[in-house]
Amino acid sequence: MEIQVYNYDGVYQGKAVLPKGGGWVGGIPWTHLARGVAYKFKFVNTGGGTIVLKQGFLEYTLG
Repeated sequence: MEIQVYNYDGVYQGKAVLPKGGGWVGGIPWTHLARGVAYKFKFVNTGGGTIVLKQGFLEYTLG
């Protein structure tokens, strides 16, 4: 699975690829993203099968 980032206008800003198998915990360094801008985060299944998000949160803060 990967998380793709787009700015408010829908322009692709980058991605983070998460490990297979689940149980992923940790932060993703989005240091290239500008402050004071709205972003859309898109979760994408890059493999076969089904991904189930049982619990979690996405927090975006800089500084």
